[in-house]
Amino acid sequence: MANNSFYEFAKNYDYEIHNNIAYGKVDDYLITLYQDIKYKMIIIPLPKITDTEKKQLIDYLKFRKKDLPRTYAYFDNRVLVVKIKEPFVQIMLNQLIQIFDIIIGYIKDNNISPGKTCIICGNDGAYETIKITNIEYYYHRNCYNKVLKEIDEENEELAQEQEKPSYNGFIGALIGSMLFGVLWAIFYEKGLIPALFMFFLPTIALRFHQAFKGKISKNLVNEIMGANFLVLFVVIVVIIIRAQINLAELFAKENQPVVTNIFIGLAMTVFGNLMLRNRFKRYMQQ
Repeated sequence: MANNSFYEFAKNYDYEIHNNIAYGKVDDYLITLYQDIKYKMIIIPLPKITDTEKKQLIDYLKFRKKDLPRTYAYFDNRVLVVKIKEPFVQIMLNQLIQIFDIIIGYIKDNNISPGKTCIICGNDGAYETIKITNIEYYYHRNCYNKVLKEIDEENEELAQEQEKPSYNGFIGALIGSMLFGVLWAIFYEKGLIPALFMFFLPTIALRFHQAFKGKISKNLVNEIMGANFLVLFVVIVVIIIRAQINLAELFAKENQPVVTNIFIGLAMTVFGNLMLRNRFKRYMQQ
């Protein structure tokens, strides 16, 4: 809930109140007053302020520190933000008015960024106001409509781009799978350890998919699996050829170590793909 001095200030100056945010105006300067649990913020857009004027304003507020209790002033681009800390007790209305008068008094006396300047194009003659991230600014209606049109066009181009088929990701996944699969085909004779490492084949393929600028789409896992099992088929054939096994005698007792190695490599690849599918499903849900 907003503190009492927030409501009293807003009502005294006839500000428009929306929950814990109040909007008002002094001459042509737009004021946003924000109330949080442990602090207030006075926010004033100054779209034409120069870097020199910024420094002079901040230096002045530091110089008046005794008259500005519990305040910290800074600029967010060309928006002045004065944060009033209230860790335990709210400041009194008269203190808030004093802080506000010092700030706005300096801005007016030094004619800093006067006039109604459009937040979008930076030109004067903007008489309508718009709230962006809960801060009120002046804007031209035609500038706003132009921006909306540009955003719609960009979104349409992005949608069209996403609809275009891209094979970069699949090619990357295929290359990654080949590199990892070749290692298994070379070292399968060393025992079951190389076959167990096939669990990481989908992860390696995913890394190459990303490296080749593959799209993150609902078909990503299918692309990875397709590349994995295409390479896996070739690698298994290579292992059988290297082991000089006749397909008719594939399941003979003397070939059991090779068949076991192949089965474990295949099982690890399937398990790795299932894990990847679950991870991707959670990612898409988030």
